[in-house]
Amino acid sequence: MDSYSLEVEEWRKSADQNLRNENSWLALAGLYWLDEGETSFGMDPSNGIVLPPGSGAERLGVFDLKGDQVTLYLEKDIDLKVDGKFVKETLLKPDVSGSPSELTYEALTFILIERDGSLGIRLWDNQRSERKDFTGRVWFPIDKRHLVKGAYEPFEEELELVLQRKNASDVQDLAQGQIMFQMDGLDLSLLAFEQEDGSLFTLFSDQTSGKESYPAGRYLMVDPPQEGSVEIDFNRAFNPPCAVTDFATCPLPPAQNKLNVAILAGERI
Repeated sequence: MDSYSLEVEEWRKSADQNLRNENSWLALAGLYWLDEGETSFGMDPSNGIVLPPGSGAERLGVFDLKGDQVTLYLEKDIDLKVDGKFVKETLLKPDVSGSPSELTYEALTFILIERDGSLGIRLWDNQRSERKDFTGRVWFPIDKRHLVKGAYEPFEEELELVLQRKNASDVQDLAQGQIMFQMDGLDLSLLAFEQEDGSLFTLFSDQTSGKESYPAGRYLMVDPPQEGSVEIDFNRAFNPPCAVTDFATCPLPPAQNKLNVAILAGERI
């Protein structure tokens, strides 16, 4: 392999390993939206949140939702850690805080998530067969022709979008600009979302979607623009988390990012 192919291959190995890690998307075992009041959790079927068989006690405790706050109350005989410390009750911080409370109990991990004003419990089970038996991502062959030069054009005003999401309601977002490039003799563009480090996130579908690649489309990160120029490496296009779990809430590509070409590069199905 040349140096470029080796670099992409190493990146793909890292992306593959990320799915094998603890608390990865493959370990995700549940997403439970909370109603006002107490929701019990444990293995017993009578609980509001029923944990995987063999994963814990019949009843661990309750999540108590009052307004926009959730308090955890544990049963007396349950040893569960929150942020590495044993507790019996505590107010939980959601993921939108930037440092969510992390609950750990044997092979299970829980966090509180907030989406569009709703609060829910996301559950990982690191003994989940989907994680333990994972055989690896599937990729198109690396082809340097899919490393494309382009330009990034920031908008004067952010473009407000409504993105559909899998497993959740639509969400509003703001695109900061568009990536312009050529492929197969066509002038193409992708709406892009600027990240804190200056890189660009985009999500797209193309003529392989639903055939050779994931039906809902794929994601792609682009390195920060250099004097307005970018390199778009479709060999690093990857599937959204909802390709491997039904418990992820994935934004889907907007209509503007549907490409009228076949991108035979990156992750496939």
